[in-house]
Amino acid sequence: MKKGFTLIEMLIYIGILTIIILFTIYFVSWGIKMSAKSKASQEVLENAKLAMEKIVFEIRGAKEIYTPTSVFDAHPGQLSLKTQQNLPEGENATYADFYLENEKIYLKRESQNPQALTSERVKVTNLVFRHLNSAFSTSSIQAELKIEYKTSSKKPEWQAQTFLISTATLRK
Repeated sequence: MKKGFTLIEMLIYIGILTIIILFTIYFVSWGIKMSAKSKASQEVLENAKLAMEKIVFEIRGAKEIYTPTSVFDAHPGQLSLKTQQNLPEGENATYADFYLENEKIYLKRESQNPQALTSERVKVTNLVFRHLNSAFSTSSIQAELKIEYKTSSKKPEWQAQTFLISTATLRK
């Protein structure tokens, strides 16, 4: 009896090996795409959450809205607050401004350099402040922002965005 492989056996082995390799490549590429999507989504959510938390914190600690430099109900919005938080030495009040520049949200305190609240890896595509007035309560501000992952790729795994709205009332 002759030992070895027949041509049919060899084709069957090659076919099975090809199928295994194709499934492996498919699942590895799927894993890479999901990892990229997760990274983009996480970056967007972290930036949006941190920016919104900072805005809400400052609104809640503010004494009043400084209306001459505030821009409401428009994109890009700007919010200027008179506050007693982080006072310069010898002052009893200071100002804090939130504004959009170069697709980033900034916080500018009086006599300090602007501080970026969002990273270079995301872009803010919407920033709107709404002044909510009520005859029975103190002023409230609604902040609305939309942040997208900054990428030149049109692939869906690199696309991520989030939209947040929050309302905070000034302490008085």
